Amino acid sequence: QAVHRVAARLIASDDRVDVFELAAFHVLGRHLTDQRNAAASAGSGIHSLAPLRSEAELVLSAVAWSGAGDADAAKAAFNEGVRGLPGSVGAVRLRDGGAIDLEDVDAALERLRRAAPGVRRRLLTACADAVTHDAEIRVAEVEMLRAVAEALDCPMPPVAVPGLTPAFVTTVP
Repeated sequence: QAVHRVAARLIASDDRVDVFELAAFHVLGRHLTDQRNAAASAGSGIHSLAPLRSEAELVLSAVAWSGAGDADAAKAAFNEGVRGLPGSVGAVRLRDGGAIDLEDVDAALERLRRAAPGVRRRLLTACADAVTHDAEIRVAEVEMLRAVAEALDCPMPPVAVPGLTPAFVTTVP
């Protein structure tokens, strides 16, 4: 727990969180904090995204902002992702990029990880839809998608998108 707390302070030291930091923070939490491992292994078998609406909204917002240059781009990505969610989830809205907190995303991912495999698959598919909505996949978006997949215990191989050439993959700081 002490290592996890120190990691959180180090990540916060430059007032920005990149995808690597988010992924590292979550992995540290999963593997170093006994409480999280016990809760995750118990699994609640949540079979619907409806009780996880807030968590899904937060994670999908983080994914949408990961490749967005501005609020309009984030909104377009988010809306595409939402189309893949079942209607039973209810109303969701894009969170403000500046209000997305590392520890909140980490907690949301931990709760989502306890959902049934089909629920996690739906959310991961919605995140992939958000990433690919504009046919321009940035490295940060793919890294974020992979971080979410790992956090949900749905590791994914390197992403290959039919119809996209390497010229469409750009590096976004």
